[in-house]
Amino acid sequence: MKLGIGTLLVLADGQKAVFFRNQGYNGQIRLKQLQSFSFENLPSHELGWDRPGRAFARYGSSRSAFEIVDAHEVEEARFLHDVAEAIESELLAGGYDGLVLMAPPKALGLLQEVLRPEIRKKVDLAVPKDYTNTPISDLEEILMRGSH
Repeated sequence: MKLGIGTLLVLADGQKAVFFRNQGYNGQIRLKQLQSFSFENLPSHELGWDRPGRAFARYGSSRSAFEIVDAHEVEEARFLHDVAEAIESELLAGGYDGLVLMAPPKALGLLQEVLRPEIRKKVDLAVPKDYTNTPISDLEEILMRGSH
């Protein structure tokens, strides 16, 4: 796929996000890193989560466990929501011709879900694969070849 000059490229997973701008002319891809942010996913015991609680039946001696939400998934969803807000801010600042999102399938789905509809319309390409730790030179080659 050809990326236009000024295309915003966002690589994200549940813990790290990197924003790039394509500065290549004549169909070339030359990425400039704009920003990168991440959060540390703490161990469950530091997030305040423990074993699920127990409920006692009204009659008899049976008990059952409450279902507990995975604290890590909650934190990753919160992080991706922040990434979506950063994408919106970046696009609203102007000067971008398009948007490309690259993230693992689950993160990509959540990211697209939390983007506002007018921002979602600007997505030129959504790639369900994790490239957050890929060197820029490899990323440029992957995008040039279209082998994503």
